[in-house]
Amino acid sequence: MFMTNMTLEERMSRATVAWMKREPSLAGVLMIGEVYIPDTLNGRVITACTNGRDEWYGRSFMEALNDAQLRFVKLHEVYHKMYRHPTTWGHLAKIDHRLANMSMDFDIDWRIMNAYGKDGFVEMPENIAYGDGE
Repeated sequence: MFMTNMTLEERMSRATVAWMKREPSLAGVLMIGEVYIPDTLNGRVITACTNGRDEWYGRSFMEALNDAQLRFVKLHEVYHKMYRHPTTWGHLAKIDHRLANMSMDFDIDWRIMNAYGKDGFVEMPENIAYGDGE
């Protein structure tokens, strides 16, 4: 199939639609909030993060991903929103933000790979910096 070069914004939209087709029950969470794709956030290069409503994806990080990895990262942030991690575990983040975020990330990644990783629909990106999100 012939594909034209797509912008990152178009690829992100396509990933969202792919998730809605695959898991219609996630459509509501997928559509909550705004999606931002900056070069940096607060002066730092980022991978991806959410505040529980909006999502931020680091442009250089995301552009380097293939489509299966991009779908993985998209769902990873959506799971943070779905499980309400910023509010449910916010008290732990105040004690040790990095450790709390790593714990949430490891749980989410295991869930995603267990549910969707067997057929190649998602692929976990290499060199993810756990716990470094905002």
